[in-house]
Amino acid sequence: MDVASLLTLLLLALALAVQPWSVLAGVLLVSSEGGVAKEVTYVAGWVLALTAVAIATIALYPQTPKVAAMLCRPDSPRPGQLSS
Repeated sequence: MDVASLLTLLLLALALAVQPWSVLAGVLLVSSEGGVAKEVTYVAGWVLALTAVAIATIALYPQTPKVAAMLCRPDSPRPGQLSS
């Protein structure tokens, strides 16, 4: 896995982390009876679920698509450029 793909996955994880629904669920769990233990379990499950999705994505799609690989080659024509 290259750095760009890893950075993309990390940015997606960050975007999911800042969604208000997970914060709201955390506040509701902490304010309930035995809330800290419930919150720790919730966060651990959430992180494990994100990890499982990331691992499944990497396992199922390990290679770069051919179109993207062709665009990265130095000898390939640029978009809008005619090949000779």
